[in-house]
Amino acid sequence: MDDYRPIVASENLVPHPDEVSGIAPIRQWVLDRFDDECIVFVDDDVYQLISLVGYSYSKITSAANAMRVVENTANIAREMGTAVFGFNQAFDVRKFVPQKPFLLHSWAGGVIGIIGREFRYETALRLRADIDFCLQVLLKRRVTFIENRIAFVHKRFGLTGGNAVNRSAERNKQELEYLQRKWGKYLEVTQSKGTTLLKLHVQRQQKTIQLAGDVE
Repeated sequence: MDDYRPIVASENLVPHPDEVSGIAPIRQWVLDRFDDECIVFVDDDVYQLISLVGYSYSKITSAANAMRVVENTANIAREMGTAVFGFNQAFDVRKFVPQKPFLLHSWAGGVIGIIGREFRYETALRLRADIDFCLQVLLKRRVTFIENRIAFVHKRFGLTGGNAVNRSAERNKQELEYLQRKWGKYLEVTQSKGTTLLKLHVQRQQKTIQLAGDVE
């Protein structure tokens, strides 16, 4: 906890109980303890905020502008009627597609915003809880909201603190196998250069309906 004191005022620092450990248990503890409609979780390995619009990325260094980014994204998600929002998890501007400024059927990681309390984390998941939460929302609300133009850059699994105590190759394997059994074809798990890639296959397509009166 002392590591966070330089960046968080002591009176605002609320540590979770020692017995609450792992991504889902901690997230759900926060959701149960605080009454704010919207809660935003930021992983402690996030170190930069960037805009992916343009030929090269640009850093967003102002705290006020960072707050506007999060609040605007939360407002859009709330108006859409979804319960979760997030940001681009790819930090390479070459992978950004301008024609896709946002996504409606993806999952949030690194930074994830939760609106309301309709959904709960599955607290048995210590590592892969966010993707399960997002799939729950997609199942009932039909959409998530991912602001694709903005990325919170982080070093995933690169630090020794935080959730490292729960992290192991065996537990990661067990949770991924469980999620694949639970969600079936809607969750694809692949390996690329030593990295586990998770992709959702929950498509949202608009169908064109031909009205009888439109046919000559």
